[in-house]
Amino acid sequence: MTQSRWLSLLSPLVLLALWELAVQVGWLNRLFFPPPTEIFVALGELIATGQIFRDTGISLMRVGVGFVVGAIPAIVLGLLMGINPFARLILRPLAAAIYPIPKIALLPLIIVVLGLGEASKIATIAISVFFLVVLNVAASVLQVEPRYFEIARSFGAQPRDLFWTVALPASLPGIMTSIKLGMGFALTLIVGVEFVGADSGIGWLIWRSYELYAIDRMLAGLVVIALVGWLVTALLDWLEVLLIPWQRRAHPRQKSLRPLATQKPADVERVNGTSVRSRS
Repeated sequence: MTQSRWLSLLSPLVLLALWELAVQVGWLNRLFFPPPTEIFVALGELIATGQIFRDTGISLMRVGVGFVVGAIPAIVLGLLMGINPFARLILRPLAAAIYPIPKIALLPLIIVVLGLGEASKIATIAISVFFLVVLNVAASVLQVEPRYFEIARSFGAQPRDLFWTVALPASLPGIMTSIKLGMGFALTLIVGVEFVGADSGIGWLIWRSYELYAIDRMLAGLVVIALVGWLVTALLDWLEVLLIPWQRRAHPRQKSLRPLATQKPADVERVNGTSVRSRS
């Protein structure tokens, strides 16, 4: 095992040890910052009762459905915006205007329309994912070398051919980055969504623990979210290698196992700003 891998493994353990020590010697208030040993005991109790599996499964179901509902049309429209100037002219202003709005701010309106059931939670996730993915996918298409489209047109390629043979394959790395970003946002947002009007889910578990002042259970819920995020990141990295093997061969030393929230989006300003190059 390389030195960097050892450091990656040891750094969290050192942090936990320092946290435990700080609580035991009285540097941190146990009421607000329970030691890691108590947090893992609380996590063990949640595992023993099965509650953590039920709540995590419900949250993942909401994230999964909302992600699919939001990401699939976003990928299609993003590709269309990238290859069609007219579609970009129509859709870009709307997407650029809604994208900066915190999607959690739309939750009250969504609840008014759809109620407090599953539909409002899934819709909030879907809307958040849609606008993030559509702009990043469009930006990925715009970064494709124009000569590829010109060569395809010189061979008589129609718009449908450009979509399947040029835009989609060349944009796959950007699409995967958009998917990672969208999933990261969805995992973050579901916790806030479940704070309001939910009676299950990992966000509800955290909020309920806060109401009962069970800080150890609350932090145990955060540990579960971190583990789920790490596992989802690893799964998406594996899927990226499977779908885009040429990217890993082109960048053999590139490591993509990073937290989802730190993934950098594509150059969205190329879609929102005035520097976007139109393609005829």
